[in-house]
Amino acid sequence: MNITPTANPQSPPASRIGTAPRARRPLISLTPLIDVVFILLVFFMLASSFLQWRVIDVSASGSGSPAGDNLQSVRIEIHPGELRVQDHKIRPADVAEFIRRQYGDVSQVAVALWSMPGTELQAIVTTLDHLAAGGITNVTLNATEAD
Repeated sequence: MNITPTANPQSPPASRIGTAPRARRPLISLTPLIDVVFILLVFFMLASSFLQWRVIDVSASGSGSPAGDNLQSVRIEIHPGELRVQDHKIRPADVAEFIRRQYGDVSQVAVALWSMPGTELQAIVTTLDHLAAGGITNVTLNATEAD
Protein backbone atom coordinates (compact mmCIF):
# COMPACT_ATOMS: atom_id res chain seq x y z
CA MET A 1 0.00 0.00 0.00
CA ASN A 2 1.23 3.36 -1.04
CA ILE A 3 0.53 6.24 1.30
CA THR A 4 0.96 9.78 0.11
CA PRO A 5 1.08 12.69 2.46
CA THR A 6 -1.95 14.97 2.25
CA ALA A 7 -1.61 18.68 2.23
CA ASN A 8 -3.36 20.88 4.66
CA PRO A 9 -6.13 22.70 2.77
CA GLN A 10 -5.45 25.84 4.80
CA SER A 11 -1.79 26.10 3.83
CA PRO A 12 -0.56 27.70 0.59
CA PRO A 13 0.76 25.49 -2.22
CA ALA A 14 4.37 24.46 -1.98
CA SER A 15 5.40 26.69 -4.91
CA ARG A 16 4.18 29.80 -3.09
CA ILE A 17 5.76 29.19 0.28
CA GLY A 18 7.88 32.16 1.28
CA THR A 19 6.43 34.64 -1.24
CA ALA A 20 4.18 37.55 -0.46
CA PRO A 21 0.60 37.22 -1.62
CA ARG A 22 0.01 39.03 -4.92
CA ALA A 23 -2.32 41.99 -4.91
CA ARG A 24 -5.21 41.59 -7.30
CA ARG A 25 -5.35 44.15 -10.11
CA PRO A 26 -8.56 46.13 -10.02
CA LEU A 27 -10.81 45.61 -13.03
CA ILE A 28 -11.29 48.69 -15.19
CA SER A 29 -14.82 49.09 -16.40
CA LEU A 30 -15.15 50.21 -20.01
CA THR A 31 -18.64 51.64 -19.57
CA PRO A 32 -17.52 55.16 -18.50
CA LEU A 33 -14.97 55.23 -21.32
CA ILE A 34 -17.63 54.33 -23.88
CA ASP A 35 -19.92 57.01 -22.42
CA VAL A 36 -17.21 59.64 -22.82
CA VAL A 37 -16.51 58.57 -26.40
CA PHE A 38 -20.20 58.84 -27.33
CA ILE A 39 -20.50 62.26 -25.67
CA LEU A 40 -17.48 63.48 -27.66
CA LEU A 41 -18.94 62.02 -30.85
CA VAL A 42 -22.24 63.84 -30.32
CA PHE A 43 -20.42 67.08 -29.45
CA PHE A 44 -18.31 67.05 -32.62
CA MET A 45 -21.28 66.11 -34.78
CA LEU A 46 -23.27 69.06 -33.45
CA ALA A 47 -20.36 71.49 -33.47
CA SER A 48 -19.11 70.76 -36.99
CA SER A 49 -20.44 72.35 -40.12
CA PHE A 50 -21.05 70.34 -43.25
CA LEU A 51 -21.25 73.32 -45.60
CA GLN A 52 -19.04 73.38 -48.64
CA TRP A 53 -16.65 76.29 -48.21
CA ARG A 54 -15.06 77.88 -51.24
CA VAL A 55 -12.50 80.62 -51.59
CA ILE A 56 -13.25 83.67 -53.69
CA ASP A 57 -10.21 85.55 -54.90
CA VAL A 58 -10.79 89.27 -54.52
CA SER A 59 -8.08 91.77 -55.37
CA ALA A 60 -8.37 95.23 -53.93
CA SER A 61 -7.57 98.03 -56.33
CA GLY A 62 -7.35 101.63 -55.26
CA SER A 63 -8.83 103.18 -58.39
CA GLY A 64 -12.35 101.77 -58.11
CA SER A 65 -12.34 100.57 -61.72
CA PRO A 66 -10.96 97.44 -63.31
CA ALA A 67 -7.34 97.58 -64.34
CA GLY A 68 -6.37 97.03 -67.94
CA ASP A 69 -5.15 98.94 -70.96
CA ASN A 70 -7.33 97.67 -73.78
CA LEU A 71 -10.11 96.03 -71.78
CA GLN A 72 -13.74 97.01 -72.15
CA SER A 73 -15.15 98.17 -68.83
CA VAL A 74 -18.58 97.01 -67.64
CA ARG A 75 -20.29 98.46 -64.57
CA ILE A 76 -22.62 96.09 -62.71
CA GLU A 77 -24.66 97.49 -59.85
CA ILE A 78 -26.10 95.17 -57.25
CA HIS A 79 -29.13 96.76 -55.61
CA PRO A 80 -31.22 95.07 -52.92
CA GLY A 81 -33.37 92.65 -54.89
CA GLU A 82 -32.09 93.48 -58.38
CA LEU A 83 -29.04 93.54 -60.61
CA ARG A 84 -28.36 96.25 -63.19
CA VAL A 85 -25.90 96.13 -66.06
CA GLN A 86 -25.77 99.43 -67.95
CA ASP A 87 -29.30 100.37 -66.79
CA HIS A 88 -30.71 96.97 -67.81
CA LYS A 89 -32.36 94.94 -65.06
CA ILE A 90 -31.28 91.32 -65.39
CA ARG A 91 -31.28 88.18 -63.30
CA PRO A 92 -27.97 87.15 -61.68
CA ALA A 93 -28.05 83.86 -63.60
CA ASP A 94 -28.12 85.78 -66.90
CA VAL A 95 -25.30 88.25 -66.18
CA ALA A 96 -22.50 86.33 -67.92
CA GLU A 97 -24.61 85.63 -71.00
CA PHE A 98 -25.66 89.31 -71.19
CA ILE A 99 -22.02 90.43 -71.11
CA ARG A 100 -21.07 87.79 -73.68
CA ARG A 101 -23.81 89.03 -76.05
CA GLN A 102 -22.87 92.70 -75.58
CA TYR A 103 -19.07 92.39 -75.72
CA GLY A 104 -18.25 89.08 -77.38
CA ASP A 105 -14.89 87.94 -76.02
CA VAL A 106 -15.20 87.87 -72.23
CA SER A 107 -11.42 87.71 -71.78
CA GLN A 108 -11.29 91.33 -72.97
CA VAL A 109 -13.93 92.49 -70.45
CA ALA A 110 -13.18 94.01 -67.07
CA VAL A 111 -16.13 94.12 -64.69
CA ALA A 112 -16.59 96.68 -61.94
CA LEU A 113 -19.06 95.20 -59.47
CA TRP A 114 -20.73 97.90 -57.37
CA SER A 115 -22.58 96.99 -54.21
CA MET A 116 -25.27 99.49 -53.31
CA PRO A 117 -26.35 100.20 -49.70
CA GLY A 118 -28.55 97.50 -48.22
CA THR A 119 -27.28 94.73 -50.50
CA GLU A 120 -26.83 91.37 -48.82
CA LEU A 121 -23.51 89.59 -49.06
CA GLN A 122 -25.16 86.50 -50.57
CA ALA A 123 -26.30 88.54 -53.59
CA ILE A 124 -22.70 89.64 -54.21
CA VAL A 125 -21.34 86.10 -53.85
CA THR A 126 -24.06 84.73 -56.16
CA THR A 127 -23.19 87.31 -58.82
CA LEU A 128 -19.48 86.51 -58.48
CA ASP A 129 -20.27 82.80 -58.87
CA HIS A 130 -22.29 83.41 -62.05
CA LEU A 131 -19.54 85.62 -63.48
CA ALA A 132 -16.88 83.01 -62.75
CA ALA A 133 -19.04 80.25 -64.25
CA GLY A 134 -19.35 82.35 -67.41
CA GLY A 135 -15.57 82.72 -67.69
CA ILE A 136 -15.39 86.33 -66.49
CA THR A 137 -12.55 86.48 -64.01
CA ASN A 138 -11.37 90.09 -64.22
CA VAL A 139 -13.69 91.54 -61.57
CA THR A 140 -13.21 94.45 -59.21
CA LEU A 141 -15.49 94.69 -56.19
CA ASN A 142 -16.56 98.17 -55.08
CA ALA A 143 -18.99 99.41 -52.46
CA THR A 144 -20.86 102.67 -52.19
CA GLU A 145 -21.52 104.23 -48.83
CA ALA A 146 -24.99 104.99 -47.55
CA ASP A 147 -25.97 108.65 -47.53
